[in-house]
Amino acid sequence: MNNQPVILNGYYLHYKKMPYQLVDMSTHSDTLKDMVTYQALYISLDFQKRMRWQKEKEEFFKDVEVDGKIVPRFTFVGTTIDELTKALKDVKSECELVLK
Repeated sequence: MNNQPVILNGYYLHYKKMPYQLVDMSTHSDTLKDMVTYQALYISLDFQKRMRWQKEKEEFFKDVEVDGKIVPRFTFVGTTIDELTKALKDVKSECELVLK
């Protein structure tokens, strides 16, 4: 697990350049593992708009291998829309940001 901050309502970019907001933390009732709930901030043809997902905290912050390089699965980019918009522009993301 990398050392990124866990910021509720903070904005994160997935390594595939898609924006998400970390909206909640909880504990799994059977395993007692820490969980995060995060929300997509883009429209997907496969899933509904602003789909919410849940993942073990350790997996959310785990590094993954992409094109032979180790990168964070999710990268914290800030707490404001301006910071998120700038991060999307910096990585040349082609997704449309959907906030409502």
